[in-house]
Amino acid sequence: MAEQQVLFYSDASFTPTIDHIMDKFCPNDLATTICQYCFFKETQYTIQASIKKLQEKEMQYVEKGVEVLSNLENANVLGHIFAHEHDITQYALEHLTPSAYVAYCKICKSFTGDVTYSATDIRIQTYQSHYLWITYAPCQALWRYYKDEQAAHNHAAQEEQAICDHLYTTPTPKHHCHNIPLHIHACKRCHSCHEWGHIRAICLTYPY
Repeated sequence: MAEQQVLFYSDASFTPTIDHIMDKFCPNDLATTICQYCFFKETQYTIQASIKKLQEKEMQYVEKGVEVLSNLENANVLGHIFAHEHDITQYALEHLTPSAYVAYCKICKSFTGDVTYSATDIRIQTYQSHYLWITYAPCQALWRYYKDEQAAHNHAAQEEQAICDHLYTTPTPKHHCHNIPLHIHACKRCHSCHEWGHIRAICLTYPY
């Protein structure tokens, strides 16, 4: 059927012949259906062509972005920015949330380049390490906040997992009657002693 579909394409060389047969012999509903199929296929090809152009344009901008990023790395742009760590810290503490500043501090910690004296003075600070941000008291407090948030998240995840394990674990029956198979009441709870594995009718503590 895939090869015969070409008969309904509007850009084929024999399309006028098919159109002539449709107009002269085919009923209106059949001709309308064929026209719908041609419309959908043309729309599909138009979208595919647009996607291809957008992908080519995307690759061009990706290549340009990589080229500019390489130039920024060669210029040690992060070293120029981290030279003003005091101003960054002050601004972040006044205008950002603790979680946002902690995310910034994590990026700072991964930096291994050289820090300049300022954004305009490109001389390298030989006495200052890029780990200097962690020595600031505000950063230490924010880092502790991040650690506490991580610990609380892990604790909540452990509690949730423990609840799930408890819910999906079949309780061990404490009392059972020997003449009744255990699997019948294995997941039931007694209304008398509140133990799992049996019902009140066969409970040993229930007054018969």
